[in-house]
Amino acid sequence: MVTRDFNTALISMLKGLEEIEDKLAELYGELSESTSDELSRISLQLISRDSAKHRDILKGIEGSMLSDLKSSLSSDGIAAMNRELENRISKVREYAAIVKRGVAKDLANRLMELEEYESIALSMYEYVLSGYESASLRVLTSGERSRIEVIKSIVRSIIDDERFHKELVSKLVDLTH
Repeated sequence: MVTRDFNTALISMLKGLEEIEDKLAELYGELSESTSDELSRISLQLISRDSAKHRDILKGIEGSMLSDLKSSLSSDGIAAMNRELENRISKVREYAAIVKRGVAKDLANRLMELEEYESIALSMYEYVLSGYESASLRVLTSGERSRIEVIKSIVRSIIDDERFHKELVSKLVDLTH
């Protein structure tokens, strides 16, 4: 049986993913404006747009995700993700404030920190996908199965983007060092 606390934790996790994508979109946008290197600027804008796209996708499929993942994810797993999200959101907010004030001038150091955030985001989306893999094993109508397969494809697309972001940020660190 799914408890109210579980539902609240799941909603919190999904909202946290939306917020971290939103904050990262802003942060990458700010960083893109602070660099004079054209290649770095374009790359950071690309990641910023992707993060905004992920935020919008999550908002659009949130209702489906809530109903689909209720019996597919563990309470402990969701609690762990929420703790990690709270910690990361707090750090991204702090980091964004530093960037906005212009305190941190070294782009390479900024990017090294963001490289870690991309790894965390990737693991969180992989966790969500694992819930969908479990959900697809249940007895479903053909319509439910099709809807779940579409959402799995969307989540896989986000995972691919996050892998690309991690790789691109790593290469930008090398470029700016």
